[in-house]
Amino acid sequence: MRRTRSGILVLVAMAACSKDSNTMTQTMGPATANDFIAALGEAQCDYQVKCGWIAAASLATCKMQADTDLKMYPPAYDVGAAVTAKKLSYSPAAGKACIAQWATAGCTLNQVADAYTACQNVYTGQVAVGGVCASNVECASGSFCNMAIMNPADGCTGACTAFVATGAACDGQTTVCGLSDECNVNSMICTPLGGVGASCGDTSCQPNLFCKGAVFDPNTGMLMTPGMCAGAGKVGDACGANVAVIYLPGQPNFFTGTPTPLLLQNGVDDCDSTLFCDPNAATPVCTARLAAGADCTSIGSCQDTLECLNIQTDMNGMVTTPGKCGAYLDAGKACDPSISANGSYDGCAVDTFCDPAKSVCTPFGHAGDDCSMATGPFGGGFCNPNFYCDDSGTCQPMVALNAACTAQMNMNEPCHDGACDGKMCTLTCM
Repeated sequence: MRRTRSGILVLVAMAACSKDSNTMTQTMGPATANDFIAALGEAQCDYQVKCGWIAAASLATCKMQADTDLKMYPPAYDVGAAVTAKKLSYSPAAGKACIAQWATAGCTLNQVADAYTACQNVYTGQVAVGGVCASNVECASGSFCNMAIMNPADGCTGACTAFVATGAACDGQTTVCGLSDECNVNSMICTPLGGVGASCGDTSCQPNLFCKGAVFDPNTGMLMTPGMCAGAGKVGDACGANVAVIYLPGQPNFFTGTPTPLLLQNGVDDCDSTLFCDPNAATPVCTARLAAGADCTSIGSCQDTLECLNIQTDMNGMVTTPGKCGAYLDAGKACDPSISANGSYDGCAVDTFCDPAKSVCTPFGHAGDDCSMATGPFGGGFCNPNFYCDDSGTCQPMVALNAACTAQMNMNEPCHDGACDGKMCTLTCM
């Protein structure tokens, strides 16, 4: 079973590390926005090793490439330039708090949400309603960057526009609700997020609350039984798969989707972020996460820095053999390829695979590596970040914005930012 990358997000950019970043962070915080991005990149490389997203052997490369990649792939939206232009203000103290949170953050998706909460005040928008903007984060409180397009990209230009009021019509694109509301998908009206005790399922709950007890049709996804908004479960509380509303800095709120067992197995449930909900228990309850050596029956059930290794499941995802909580396997460590062959988790870090020819965790997905459907790892198509799988089944470095590109017949996007129009990587801003 491959662990999804969905829990690993970056605040603004996965960025460079600096020799002085640790010193600055220990005092007043990174002095400038660019210093903050550098220190954040370093902290997130450490985090990815702790949580098994990259092998420990990849740490030095991660930190080195963060600097290289920023130079190779200049972002479409330059945070440092926005601060210089006074479209954003930057808080060194908030930057320090954000980095400290990532240094101690846990590995479940709920805990990632906690880390983002600590990072929401790093930047403050300075552009008033009506002013030109290139990102939602630039707009002053109570407004968003209206680019008049679906799924706009940072770097396109728009105008800061006030959120529409509760009860007003919305479309989530040019008429956007405030952060205490959501655009109800049925009525297309800005509707308040539910507080504790409010009905939910077709509507969402306030931040850090969960929609408990909602039942959805497994075939259509339609709500069958409404739930109730409640706080995170404590030890012994009944639990289930669920997702809290997560806010990203400067972004309108969004509901992260219909709960599924897959999400639960990746550490997303309605328990406190230090607990887990065992989907295989007869009556699931919030339970303390398991220590090294303990038997485990679900991904995300072990304490931070550990994972449920060698758990085996049948074709329906039912556990046939419990695993053991253990440390993620580093590149070069022995692994059992028969575990991953049946769709279960073999313990290798996400940027490696259990090579059936060697029975060791082996890096994959870099320039020149095989990603073909016939012989590539995991059935093909997989490359590491900053690489794409080309039509020949080979991982290639992604192409920078405004550089020449070739569209791929396999539909894999070759552009690091924007999209390939057949000739060049461009931002779609209209």
